[in-house]
Amino acid sequence: MNKTVLISGVSGSIGSFLAKYFLANGFYVIGISRRAFVPNVHIDLYRHFSVDITDELAVIGLFKKLRSEKNQINSFIHCVGVSSALPVTIVSKQSITQTSDVNATASMILLREVLKLMVLQRSGSVVNISSITASTHNHGSAVYSSSKVAFEHFCKVAAIENARYGITLNTLRLPVIDQTEMQQKLSDEVEKKLIESTILKRKIELPEIATICQWLISEDAKVITGEIITPGGIW
Repeated sequence: MNKTVLISGVSGSIGSFLAKYFLANGFYVIGISRRAFVPNVHIDLYRHFSVDITDELAVIGLFKKLRSEKNQINSFIHCVGVSSALPVTIVSKQSITQTSDVNATASMILLREVLKLMVLQRSGSVVNISSITASTHNHGSAVYSSSKVAFEHFCKVAAIENARYGITLNTLRLPVIDQTEMQQKLSDEVEKKLIESTILKRKIELPEIATICQWLISEDAKVITGEIITPGGIW
C-alpha cells in the first residue's frame, strides 16, 4: 500500500525535488505552495493545493477537506521558508514581520493542523527543513535565523507532546545544498564560511537530503524524534 507524504513549498527547489523523488519511489504526494506545481513524473500519484500558509483560514479549510475525505497523511516534510539577509542595524520592522510570519507563525499553524490529523490517526512522522545558519550566526542572518530557531523550538515541544500518539518529529538544519535557490543567493564569502563550518567541508546534494528524509519518515527511524540533525556535520 502506497504511503502518503505531504510536502509544503513544492514550488521551491528543495520541495519540488523532494516531491519528484517521493513520487518516483511510489509514494502518494500532496503538495502545498502558493504557486502552481506540476511534477513531470507519476502525475497520477500527485495532488496539489495552492494555499498561502500565512492564510490561517485557508490552511484550516485544507485540513478540514482532507479529514472529510478520510485522507491519511503518513508523513509531512515542511520546506516553506523565506530568507532575509540584512544587518541588525538596518533591518526594518516589515522585514522582521514578513520573515517571522512565514518561518515561524504560519509554520506553527500549519504544523498544528498536520498534528491534529496525525493524532486522530495515532501515527505520523514530520521532518522540518531548517538552516545551518541557526547555529553559525553569520552576518545578516539575525532575522532569518531567529525565525527558524523559534520554529525549531516549537517542533521540539511538539515532538515531546505528541510522542504518545506514535508521532515523530525531527529537524534538518541544511548546510549549503547545491543547485538550490538559497545556494544561488549566497555570496561567495558566506558560502565558503558555511561550507567550512561543516565537518565534511563540501556542498550537500539534493539526492542526499531526499535519502535522509526518506529514512526519517520510515519505520526504521521510529525511535528518532525531537532531534536536530545537520547533514555534513557541524563543528
